[in-house]
Amino acid sequence: SGNGWKGWYKGHFFRSLKELSFILRQEGDGAEWKTGETIRIKYIFNGGERTYRPDFIIGKIIYEIKPERLINSPLILAKSKAAKEFCALNGYEFRIIDEPISMYLINIALTRGDIKFYGDYLDRYFYHIVAKISNTKNPYKKGMKFPAFTKEQFENGDIFDV
Repeated sequence: SGNGWKGWYKGHFFRSLKELSFILRQEGDGAEWKTGETIRIKYIFNGGERTYRPDFIIGKIIYEIKPERLINSPLILAKSKAAKEFCALNGYEFRIIDEPISMYLINIALTRGDIKFYGDYLDRYFYHIVAKISNTKNPYKKGMKFPAFTKEQFENGDIFDV
């Protein structure tokens, strides 16, 4: 949902840069978050029963992280309805939010070695930063050359706030 970026942050799996940003902001605020994957909520979609696993839990609040463009999609609406019913029965509150991506926090955590991207996502992330710096739509697909810094400088933490 947040561009499909996957990886691990301190051993916790994330499925998007939005989820990763949520984790980093919560930790920065001192919140004790945990994965919502332990909760399983049954729901019906397109005539079949499915299982929804929320993204995060903080206290008695269940969070689902989705980009604004997906929040009102039929699938997310079905999950949200089931989650609200589950919460009402179990003393939780449900919140679905569009978490802004914080490249600054991600860059710091990445250079500390706290993030391990899945597969080639580190390369893709590096190109994503190049796109932000150079105002280019998608240099990863265009094969754009790196600017004044190298991938090694990035991996060593020689750049931060881009």
